[in-house]
Amino acid sequence: MTKTTATIPLAKKSLEALKKGERIVSGTDLFQEKLFEATDYDARDSCKIPLEDFLSQLFERLGKEVREGEALARVGKKIFLSPMSGILTSVTDDGVLKISKIKTQSFQFPFDCEIVKVKENEVEICFDGESFESPESYGEIASGILNFIDENVFLGAIDDVSGSIVVFKDEIPLGFWYKLLALGAIGFVVGSLSDILRKRLEEDSNAFGVMVFPVDSKDDVWEVLRKKNKSQAFFDPSTKILIIQ
Repeated sequence: MTKTTATIPLAKKSLEALKKGERIVSGTDLFQEKLFEATDYDARDSCKIPLEDFLSQLFERLGKEVREGEALARVGKKIFLSPMSGILTSVTDDGVLKISKIKTQSFQFPFDCEIVKVKENEVEICFDGESFESPESYGEIASGILNFIDENVFLGAIDDVSGSIVVFKDEIPLGFWYKLLALGAIGFVVGSLSDILRKRLEEDSNAFGVMVFPVDSKDDVWEVLRKKNKSQAFFDPSTKILIIQ
């Protein structure tokens, strides 16, 4: 099997624990971090509490967890309730709140590798396998078994894709897309995307990971993908690199 190198972005805390020459075993939890998805809420129209009293009470709650419906400020019988659950991360002087939801992200490398170089915010690894760069990618990291689906397959015949990265050489129809997601697919490698699906992926940063490799590409990626069906794979859309063992 070919020795291949690839670069993977990692959280700073994980990078500090890695050293050049270190061997990483398949399944090792390389990083776990909390991400925040913030939502702004303008309280000026709904809050009946004087702004000065309102702000002074909310400033005391900054950085703390709040629950939807919880009283965040109170003056006499007037109460301001939290519009959602999360962490109160900011309050502006004119009464706009920012409440952030916590999202824990972790990553386990799918196969054995060796650390070649540790950089500022990424790590270079060496492993047995192949890698390909995609010209177009969207969504989140995906790690799983490749599941090659023939473009002529009947939609109703698809039933075993849970936990896998679906490979579809043609433009993936919307009906296939939603059926595969409902069946538990965790990522996609496709030949092309419809304009509708591409727009949805562009608007949703938390979408399932998608890598696009045009079928007329000079690269032999589709030949490898067909031969490597049921093999372990990993991709990070932010780097546009697909790794196959």
